[in-house]
Amino acid sequence: MHIHRIAHFDATRFQPGALHGAITVTCKEFLYDPRRQKGLVWVFVAETGLTQDFWIEIVRSGGEWAIRPARGCGIVPTVGVQCALDLVRDTAQQTVLVHGAPPNIHSTR
Repeated sequence: MHIHRIAHFDATRFQPGALHGAITVTCKEFLYDPRRQKGLVWVFVAETGLTQDFWIEIVRSGGEWAIRPARGCGIVPTVGVQCALDLVRDTAQQTVLVHGAPPNIHSTR
């Protein structure tokens, strides 16, 4: 599973998205605490034989933003979970592309 890091994120422009196909990912809710610089996205993932709902956090970590499953979420690391992380990353990146900030993507395992 890849944990994503992005250089810029603007929570005021974040619009939860969805992905429909063999794997369905739906972002149900987005919460953000500006004081802690931490956002939570509640996602629902449906794939063959398994459905999961869990929180993905977007959190300031050093000079970047980390996008990862929130601590304490009991998930089965599947392709669907990775699709959810990728969707949140892509949506988070779109919050700054409007301002012309260059995307800076780093993925770690």
